[in-house]
Amino acid sequence: LSDITHLAVAVGPGSFTGVRIGMSLLKGLAFGKEKLCVGVSTLEALAYNLKDFIGIICPVMDARRDQVYNALFLSDGETLTRLTEDRAIPLKELENELKDKYSDKNIYLCGDGYDLASKSIDVSFANTPMLLREQNAYSVSLVALAKYKKNPENDYSDRNIKPVYLRVPQAERERLERLNAN
Repeated sequence: LSDITHLAVAVGPGSFTGVRIGMSLLKGLAFGKEKLCVGVSTLEALAYNLKDFIGIICPVMDARRDQVYNALFLSDGETLTRLTEDRAIPLKELENELKDKYSDKNIYLCGDGYDLASKSIDVSFANTPMLLREQNAYSVSLVALAKYKKNPENDYSDRNIKPVYLRVPQAERERLERLNAN
């Protein structure tokens, strides 16, 4: 750990527990050694797996309730350009967006929602190699490094790393439903 100068973590979206565990580990390692911490979008890290492909990169993570966590990126084979912010979107809405705006391009799916989206969305997807579909620490670290190099003057202390949740947790949704039912 003493040889490491920067730490990287995917800050979400993702499972509430998974994001919290990852961030807690990072903050614990960083705090004692005053390491720099760079948080990155889980969806951007997924898209980075496919940055060498040309077309629309469509990371999807199963958000349950017929929704996915998603963002869209355009890749020219070297650089990713973000087309949308990270979002929770119904599968049907994502299907309509892909058909309306990007039907003339290769569309690559990746993420743990790959099977769900490929079966639910009526769009012709390009073949994404199996090894590039899932999140990995290598892509998280490369996205973090690029982010740091772009803005090295930012405060990358552990106190500035915050989780990104695109929806209210299930326990909170259920609590609100009970309150509204009364």
